Amino acid sequence: MSFRNNYRHEQANGRTRVSVRTAKIAAIAACLLCPAPPAAAHEASGGLVLLLPTGNTMVGAAAAVAASALLLAIAPRLKSPRLMLPLRMPALPETPVSVLSTLFVLMLIWIGRTGPDDPLSNPIGYGVWTLGWICMSLFAAVFGNPWPWCNPWTGLLALIGNRPRFALPEAAAGWIACGQFLIFAWIDLISPYNMDPERLAIYLAVYWAANLIAMALFGSTWFGRAEPLGLFFRLLGRLSPFGRDGHGRLTLTLPGARASEEPPPDRGETAFVLLALSSASFDGLADTFRWLTVIGVNPLEFPGRSEVEEANTIGLLGAWAVLSILYLGAVRAGEALAGVRIPGLAARLVVSLLPILVVFHAAHFTVRLIMDGQYLWRIASDPLVRGWDLFGTAHYHVSASMFSDPARVALVWAFQTGVITLGHIIGIAIAHAVAMRALPDPRRAVLSQLPLATLMVAYTVFGLWLLAAPKI
Repeated sequence: MSFRNNYRHEQANGRTRVSVRTAKIAAIAACLLCPAPPAAAHEASGGLVLLLPTGNTMVGAAAAVAASALLLAIAPRLKSPRLMLPLRMPALPETPVSVLSTLFVLMLIWIGRTGPDDPLSNPIGYGVWTLGWICMSLFAAVFGNPWPWCNPWTGLLALIGNRPRFALPEAAAGWIACGQFLIFAWIDLISPYNMDPERLAIYLAVYWAANLIAMALFGSTWFGRAEPLGLFFRLLGRLSPFGRDGHGRLTLTLPGARASEEPPPDRGETAFVLLALSSASFDGLADTFRWLTVIGVNPLEFPGRSEVEEANTIGLLGAWAVLSILYLGAVRAGEALAGVRIPGLAARLVVSLLPILVVFHAAHFTVRLIMDGQYLWRIASDPLVRGWDLFGTAHYHVSASMFSDPARVALVWAFQTGVITLGHIIGIAIAHAVAMRALPDPRRAVLSQLPLATLMVAYTVFGLWLLAAPKI
């Protein structure tokens, strides 16, 4: 998700709001780079316009996904290999780590309320968004779910000996997570105060306290299924190639293999996955010139988030609705082609969207992580904003100079293109595995996948277009 607001548009080294002057500079740069094939402007975080050819890349990536779908369709049923690595993973105690996480959250709330007003200097934004959201999500997808240890609630509740008093209906848990995540996404994508330290401290305090009370009342069901980050990281953890067997030995399998083997999400959790993916997609769309033109805003004179709150709120809800309709329609069309009706197939197949969600996340935040990593390096020397210089980095100069080098920009683009393509291929592989389990007849299984594979190819093109589209 994007966290750009008026603060972000004024970051160091020319990361300013796009203006007419910026557009002229971009045009001059394009001329200097000629001769070159037709190129689209690719924005890389707040005013850095990367002029790169994208047409061939988009077609090639879509062709790769289509080819992978074809190969999977004609491939025999194969069991994912699972290697036993000669390593034992000791069980890490959850309570002490969770207590440390609680202290970290309370520290962020305190710093947000008492620290500097400048979001580039106050650690709370980096703690919440960069570490708690972006990095934690990528960690979960690669190494497994860290939330049982890193959550800021269960350790505290264990210390006080809390015993839940009520049973939360499991069917309602996923929908509660949807409601909380929708608020989370609105603050992130639409609120003008998503990086304001004082407001962010209030948001974080309310979120932490509300879920603490709910977990005290409803216990593990709320933690694992109704708290949105717990649900999100648990689902992403299914994609990790790493795992542990019953003896604590480390296992290695293909990325996403466990996603098709574990119990499918329920209806609320299915809606949650669709909400998470649609919000990630709208995050990329909301800053594009195309979207701003549609809602009647001149992208060269962007008035700020407060002026587009209503339109973007409608857009966020609309993105969730549109993706849900397209996905459910693709599943139903696949059943019609196969001549079958399988109860719960939409819930089983929704895990195939998880790799797409992860790669959208990784590609969209590539530039953000490069920049925020430098800010975190500087903040690490003075985390409490007390004028310290613990590691000698308090005066580190944050630089975006790498984005002025066409060769380095090309590497960034190649990485983004590659991860999006790979993620969609993994998604199709998961859908193939789910279909083969649901339909023993290989021909019917292949037919049932065709509409969803087509949707994934289209989503590949859409994702790459978002990376290449001009943005504010």
